[in-house]
Amino acid sequence: MHWTLQDFFTALERADTVDDAWAVARDFLQQRGAQTVHSWFGTDPAAVRFLTTCPEWWPEQYLAEAYWRVDHVAHHCVTRPIPLVWGLDIDADNPAVAEGSRRLMEDGYSAYGLRNGLSVPVGHCDAPLGGTVTLGFPEDGDGLVRLLAHTGGVMRLAAAAGHYRLQALMREETLDAVRLTAREREVLLWLAKGMRVAEIADRLKLAEVTVNLHVANAKKKLGAATREQAVAKAVLLGAVQP
Repeated sequence: MHWTLQDFFTALERADTVDDAWAVARDFLQQRGAQTVHSWFGTDPAAVRFLTTCPEWWPEQYLAEAYWRVDHVAHHCVTRPIPLVWGLDIDADNPAVAEGSRRLMEDGYSAYGLRNGLSVPVGHCDAPLGGTVTLGFPEDGDGLVRLLAHTGGVMRLAAAAGHYRLQALMREETLDAVRLTAREREVLLWLAKGMRVAEIADRLKLAEVTVNLHVANAKKKLGAATREQAVAKAVLLGAVQP
């Protein structure tokens, strides 16, 4: 089935799991000419999440070899909000592309035929509220320019919409896994508003040791090392809305 853009948005809205939304976004973008669809979420290498049609070993090797340190595409997507067209042909005479990044593109071409690509940064790249969709194409540079002139706007829109929907579903999954209690959320809420533990205890008619216990439990569930990290993660996930 060759979906229209309206079909795509309808299917994406109805997708209620990460796997379903990924299938919708992936299939639509591949129907429009993308050979590979590669999405990443967050910027911390220790916590970044990938959804990709690339070989499974590729993102693992990318992280293990710290390729992001030389990858001009990743650097662009973290620092600039505009889409980037790039590749072996596109960047053949680009003096701004370092040798390490050029070798990375050559490796991608050797591994799975990715010659040129389009990367679409999405949102602010602070996990879990940002990331990028990268589309790979077998066309040479001129061929990709012609393709994007015809369907690039639709692909950029679909890439961003798919990424946002996946972000929302990932947050829901995380919240379901975290399962903060109502009291833990309440304590984090008042911390987010700048209140001290003693003030929270007085407001909620609890002992300070009880407030600290709720904070400790929330930190453990959220995988946070500090009180501030727990509050920040809870806010980013939507568990707390100060």
